[in-house]
Amino acid sequence: MSAASCEEVTDLLEPFADGELALPDQETVAQHVRGCTECQLHLEELRALRGKLRRLPPYKAPAGLASRIAEKLAERREPVPRTASSAWSMPVASHLAAALIGLAAGYWILLGVVQSDSLSRELVAAHVRSLMAAQPFDVASGDPHRVGPWFAGKLDFAPKVRDLAAQGFPLVGGRVDYFDGRRVAAIVFRRRDHVINVFIMPHGNGPMRHEELRRNGYNIESWSDGEYDFWAVSDLNRDELDMLTKLLGA
Repeated sequence: MSAASCEEVTDLLEPFADGELALPDQETVAQHVRGCTECQLHLEELRALRGKLRRLPPYKAPAGLASRIAEKLAERREPVPRTASSAWSMPVASHLAAALIGLAAGYWILLGVVQSDSLSRELVAAHVRSLMAAQPFDVASGDPHRVGPWFAGKLDFAPKVRDLAAQGFPLVGGRVDYFDGRRVAAIVFRRRDHVINVFIMPHGNGPMRHEELRRNGYNIESWSDGEYDFWAVSDLNRDELDMLTKLLGA
């Protein structure tokens, strides 16, 4: 039996994490995951996400919200004679409105958690892929005037490239990577033996303020200058990674 590919396994990882696969499929996924770092990371993130979702606090609507909604509904409703059958309609409407608001709020909270977790998983996977390659860059240079122009024709934007060797973060090269559904620039720095990937893409749905995450032993810092979104990923300690991001304008 030939080994399964990442494409074949991707859709099976969620039911595998939940223990819902038939035995033959379980064995196929388990065999693939043992030899695939990216799918291992994906599986770990799925399991971590499920743990977070189980710990999410129940949403509680603010006091008085249900009654305010019920009043608005009553204003829009045609006046009808109050009968025994309609006497309980107002409390029912209030509870129903509160339930719908709670469900909507829970959905958006959950959506934000899923999107954030998915993006951080992609960032770490892209960083790990670069470390597994012979070199973590496609163009090797410490000269911003060589690395920057190298991206011309490979991306639909011109990434900002700086050399920070004087501050202890020498530029070593760059490459084109892919995550969040598009091509991005990866600018590679070093700090002693640590590789730091700084991913850059035009500003879209990225962070507007400096944010910090930790995923699978890697630190992630993200920020935006309004024109571009940036993500720095490394196993470098948080304090030194924060130094780099501040130098880059976080």
